[in-house]
Amino acid sequence: MPLVLTLLDDVRWRGARVIGERAQSLLALLAMHGRSGATDEQLVEGLWGAQPPANPTKALQVVVSRTRAATCPDALVRTPRGYRLGLPAEEVDALRLATLVARARAALGEGEIAEARRHADDAVGLAANGLATAVG
Repeated sequence: MPLVLTLLDDVRWRGARVIGERAQSLLALLAMHGRSGATDEQLVEGLWGAQPPANPTKALQVVVSRTRAATCPDALVRTPRGYRLGLPAEEVDALRLATLVARARAALGEGEIAEARRHADDAVGLAANGLATAVG
């Protein structure tokens, strides 16, 4: 499955750089929170820290709208208490990396050395590709 969202080197959507620090931060925050997503409060805290805007709900809606415009309408999904990424983990480089590392650890724990090495090699390749893109 091809990568759609890249976070490891520079925040990119289908290869194009996502413009805007808050849009980039929002995508990274949602990736960190996985399938359960993040609450509005967590996102406001993550985006503005100790100095939230006067109307945090409206400000968050603006960032979400701009991020959807930079990606696609389904990239961010509204949940009852906040938002989550609307992408499978395999389409987000940082999440794919975490999955590969977990698979390598599990295989190693089961004594499946060849399988563990395959997953670890895939993880290293994915991370190295992100670093090469960032440097190049």
